[in-house]
Amino acid sequence: MLNVQGRVESNFDLGFLIGKTLKTVLEKHIQYLHKNYFELYSQSYESAKERALAQYLQLLTKTFPGLLEEIRGMAEGSALSFEDTFLNSFSDCCDLNCFNN
Repeated sequence: MLNVQGRVESNFDLGFLIGKTLKTVLEKHIQYLHKNYFELYSQSYESAKERALAQYLQLLTKTFPGLLEEIRGMAEGSALSFEDTFLNSFSDCCDLNCFNN
């Protein structure tokens, strides 16, 4: 269970608190993905990140804007890039081979 403390008025605020609280964990996981992505998914990390953004960013903007704002908040709260945080958010819950052609 994650316990974050602070005033939350939006999905962005919640994401910011999560990013700030889990900064070190997020950094380590993104470093792990950078280092091991090809072995795990048979494609480069950068390629998967570009495909994920191209395929799903517009969809999430239309269907789950609150989730997207939470990811933006996590990125800002952890001082990591939005793109890395976006891919990291989905790397453990789905087969990222779906980002292959």
